[in-house]
Amino acid sequence: MEKQYRLNIGKLPIGYKTEPTGRYLYILDNALTTYSSSEGIGDGEKAPVPPCIVASKEGGAIVAIEIEDRGSRRLILKISGDFVRVQIKQSLQSSGAIEELLDYMRTILGVRLSQLTIEKGASPRHKHLVIYGMLPESVFEKFNQALQVGRSRS
Repeated sequence: MEKQYRLNIGKLPIGYKTEPTGRYLYILDNALTTYSSSEGIGDGEKAPVPPCIVASKEGGAIVAIEIEDRGSRRLILKISGDFVRVQIKQSLQSSGAIEELLDYMRTILGVRLSQLTIEKGASPRHKHLVIYGMLPESVFEKFNQALQVGRSRS
């Protein structure tokens, strides 16, 4: 039997050491995942969907969005584990900012406007985009394509 000194992120265990000040860290199986959309994963393999894009109970997806306003154009800036950073042209204080965001998401995802809903997040810049009738894998693929198009235009 091995004594383990667990290392947690919040309540989530990610690894352990066999001695409190030991130099070896053992990562628990499937505790951490890394990916980069700009690097090839392997032949036929796809990057895993980041935790900012999750399945909803209704059979769709929920995306954590971070909004950068007053940009020169609308584009996806970054996809990370925490959020999808989106740039829009209007100020967040303007009445049309959320409508612009929804219209841009509709264009990227190729869905009807009625399939999209914005829910409040932790701050005015952080929102949750609810997409009805689209799986998280498909949402991630569409966002990744939009990210690559935005990078090629820069």
